[in-house]
Amino acid sequence: MIVFLDFDGVLHPRIGSPAFLPRCMEALAMALRDFEIEIVVSSSWLQTNHLPELEAFLAPLGKPVVGVTPKYVSILHSRYNEILQFLKNTGRRDESWLAIDDDPGLFPGDAPVYITNPLSGFQESDVLGVRALLEVRDDKRSEGW
Repeated sequence: MIVFLDFDGVLHPRIGSPAFLPRCMEALAMALRDFEIEIVVSSSWLQTNHLPELEAFLAPLGKPVVGVTPKYVSILHSRYNEILQFLKNTGRRDESWLAIDDDPGLFPGDAPVYITNPLSGFQESDVLGVRALLEVRDDKRSEGW
């Protein structure tokens, strides 16, 4: 399963320090811990950082970083379209996925996305919600979805 991960508003609050907060990283690691997850970076950080830097930032999550979404110019649901383009480009269209982001406007209403509070980033209170979505996505994958 693929998790498309945004940074701002997820790994740290959108307002304030751009440094990842240990509490956000620890809570996200807890949410992902028991799942076979590959991470794809889906963040504006792609504009200023290269993949090896992003992999180093995400190393505490203990999950492989397998790529980044392409920059897709779209007014409506841009992050969702970037994810679909990544899946198409990599031949993984049928793979189960979940996005973790803080901006619901980047996705259509029926997209598999978990929205964090941009003022706090990923919290311990988000762990159960993400785990529940991952379990549903994992169940659908095992049923041939």
